[in-house]
Amino acid sequence: MNVDSQDLKDLKKIDKRVKVNEVSKVRLKARPINVKVTALGKEEQKLVKKWSSKCAEPLREFCTSVLTRLLTYFTSKSVDNILSEATRKGLSLEIILILLSQYDLVNNDDTN
Repeated sequence: MNVDSQDLKDLKKIDKRVKVNEVSKVRLKARPINVKVTALGKEEQKLVKKWSSKCAEPLREFCTSVLTRLLTYFTSKSVDNILSEATRKGLSLEIILILLSQYDLVNNDDTN
């Protein structure tokens, strides 16, 4: 079967139109996300500020987010005790929070 150059151009135009139509039909659909927002109390905010201020500047935002996440599952006293104990034993606060961030608090196991 011989296809001349005009037929090839026509096929390319049709293919281009089909692609444009397919792209215009595809729309991203936004789904509502169920997010549980928990506001920290004054005691928890003080604890986050206390410990995150001890983190190195480049990791301070990370430390704040990990501490906030921990405080949604544990009491401020228990978080304070574990961080105090670990730093007393010579671990750096950044390493402690990196390790704690790897723990799946919902399922109580390590995330991989």
